[in-house]
Amino acid sequence: MQKEMIYKAVFVQKTYLSLTGKTIVCFGENLEFTVGIQKKVCETFCVENIKGDLEITKITSTGKFFKCP
Repeated sequence: MQKEMIYKAVFVQKTYLSLTGKTIVCFGENLEFTVGIQKKVCETFCVENIKGDLEITKITSTGKFFKCP
């Protein structure tokens, strides 16, 4: 019986998120996801449309937040 080798890599991508639309975060041709702001909940973002076999393990902020209208 052969064991399947799984290769894991760590990618770090710095990006500025749009406050009015969606931001696509790409790590190459086959790895990407979309981040959109939640209109009903201020300062909350939603990860959508994950393409590829990836796991998001950490999201950090610069500490610069915007004011809710």
